[in-house]
Amino acid sequence: MKTIRLLATIALSSLPILAQEAATKPTVFSVGVLPFAETEDTKSLGSSASELVGVQLGKSGNLVLIERSSLDAVLSEQGMGLTGAVDPQSAVKLGNLIGAQILVTGRVFKAGKNTYCIAKAISTATGRSLPAQTQVNGDDWMGAATKLATELDASIAKNAADMAPKSETAEARIERLKKWVEGKTLPKVFIRIPEEHLSRIIPDPAVQTEIEFTLQKIGVTVVTNENDAQVVVVGEAFSERAIQLGTLVSCRARCELTLTKKSAPGTKQVNRITTGAVDIAENTAAKQALQNAGVKLADWVVAELVK
Repeated sequence: MKTIRLLATIALSSLPILAQEAATKPTVFSVGVLPFAETEDTKSLGSSASELVGVQLGKSGNLVLIERSSLDAVLSEQGMGLTGAVDPQSAVKLGNLIGAQILVTGRVFKAGKNTYCIAKAISTATGRSLPAQTQVNGDDWMGAATKLATELDASIAKNAADMAPKSETAEARIERLKKWVEGKTLPKVFIRIPEEHLSRIIPDPAVQTEIEFTLQKIGVTVVTNENDAQVVVVGEAFSERAIQLGTLVSCRARCELTLTKKSAPGTKQVNRITTGAVDIAENTAAKQALQNAGVKLADWVVAELVK
């Protein structure tokens, strides 16, 4: 499978990014430069132009480039073609597949006797796009690529907060949730979310553990007997091995929840989520993927408790 070859790129490009997210402001971004679209009279120029722009962007200390071969493989596999003409919604999907925070797309075209190259950097987190353009003077494609890359690099750095918002720390998340429930009467909650990894039952379910941990941190009483609870959260979760390259393993996890309140019999609230994680050990990657699901669903559970 072509997607298998992407895991190393995802993991290796994400490591420096994760380190930067701990800083006050993100300064390093993983970037994928797609082949630029072409017109009838600029055939074969789009791919070359994007390669040159990628080379120049790679010289920036603010950007980590995704390998072009990985981009081409996933574009082909996802049926997006190799034109690089993706909208913000497609960019988010593609960015998640290749581990890119920013995608650079572009187009080469002629207007009269002049050749122009335009590009835009699209955030895969927010959909925000930053445009850039230049005219190609004669055959000076390197000069045009340098100008385009310099403009894009400066725009990305200037709008860093909008292109890749800073991740919320675990501590900040708990403090935020505490403010949600401050001054409110909190119900007793019963939680049961069994998990499976492939065909194996997982002890100490990670999703359930994460939700229980979050609730206890903000002062909610979690009970072991469903009859003692005022709110019941049940569901199921599973994880499975996704792709592997060398010692790196990726796992995907899916969790579905149902929340019912005894004060409102006959009604229920439901939610579901799919997440992923990468590690050198399969079981750890599976657990982390499930924990990631638990973190996101815990916010939803707390929101339902204080309604």
